[in-house]
Amino acid sequence: MPFLLRKVKQERWHFEPATPLPAEPLTDLNAIANELSVWALEDNLGNLDEIVVGIAANSESLSKVDVAWIQEELIARLGLSVVSSVGITVFTPALQLHRDIIELKAENLLHIASAIRGNATYKLFTRPTVRSLLLREVKSGRLAITDLKPRVQDELRKYL
Repeated sequence: MPFLLRKVKQERWHFEPATPLPAEPLTDLNAIANELSVWALEDNLGNLDEIVVGIAANSESLSKVDVAWIQEELIARLGLSVVSSVGITVFTPALQLHRDIIELKAENLLHIASAIRGNATYKLFTRPTVRSLLLREVKSGRLAITDLKPRVQDELRKYL
């Protein structure tokens, strides 16, 4: 069963399991036009680095990337639909990995947050790791350094 991945701030998701769901994690689930942007992660996590590069390639500056993923089936059990959509990234290989959870209502975000809270796997990609991933893709020719934001370009050029 494939997974759906979302960029989050991990510290927002760590709280006592017996406590009610705090409001702060909902800030990681900001829907636009009643859709939540997510990424399709393979069962074997084989495309995890590509997704992280896709996320990092649009950043204003080089920074850590926190992600969380849950089984896509959990979203289906909530009665929500997931559709393929064009991601907003300059890293072309990640474009086809983008998905949207569509036709959301406010209560759906609470259910998604609960699903993440109880079932997610979290991973932190440190700033040096993100830099290494971006550099690898730039050196391979799959990512043009000129497509990145100026501050990210400046940081990567120090290592080229």
